Amino acid sequence: GTRGLQYTNSVSLPGGFQDRLFETWLTWEESVEAHGRKTYIIAFCPLEKYKGTHHKVDGAEKMFEATTKGVYIVKELTKNTCEWTWVQQVDLKISMPARVLDIVAKQHMGWTNRLQEKFRRNGKEVDREKVAALAEAVKERRGVPLMEDQAGVFERCLELLGEEGVEGGWK
Repeated sequence: GTRGLQYTNSVSLPGGFQDRLFETWLTWEESVEAHGRKTYIIAFCPLEKYKGTHHKVDGAEKMFEATTKGVYIVKELTKNTCEWTWVQQVDLKISMPARVLDIVAKQHMGWTNRLQEKFRRNGKEVDREKVAALAEAVKERRGVPLMEDQAGVFERCLELLGEEGVEGGWK
């Protein structure tokens, strides 16, 4: 089946502009990488692009229609860390001076910065988790033959770092 929903959101604009109504169709997919880490892809588009049933919201006639489309990708890096890629385009269906657009963009970036700060963790702890996850992935690949270019990189690393377990080598 499909994983999707209609999402409707109203936004109040400053300066006497009429409120905007965003009607979007949202769908998502979960994938599991070879190493067991999950990736979620969330995509959305204007509801008019969706061929299924459209539900109307009370009060919609009082607002101007606006559109948005984009994709979010949330990739699990370790048990407690992720990478979030956010690509989004918004059309408020209004002509605004560049100064106002700058203000709106700064407000939007402020939201993302607050979200990042809310979930920020100790950098050293995150680094340890990433190194541990990388080491685990490497261990899982032991016994899997390297491709020619990978073998070359590995040999150069051995030359720089020395061999594991040998005095002066890496641990």
